Amino acid sequence: MSRRDIEDRTRSVWGAARYASVGLEFGISVVIGYFGGHWLEDKFGFAPWGGIGGIVIGFVAGLRTLLRAARRAERETRDG
Repeated sequence: MSRRDIEDRTRSVWGAARYASVGLEFGISVVIGYFGGHWLEDKFGFAPWGGIGGIVIGFVAGLRTLLRAARRAERETRDG
């Protein structure tokens, strides 16, 4: 196996891992949003809106990450 083959395989594995992690980042964003909202509920006493708001903010943050990854994939596909 040549050095070029190894570099190509390594590049493809890292590319796949980057896009595979998007789902994990999305889930983590929602969970962090929930716990942040729950903390605000306890601190300021406006349950259940802290948890709901945290989930919504986490969802939006995860969606932003997803759209950024989709734009990056589109750019890489277009550029070759």
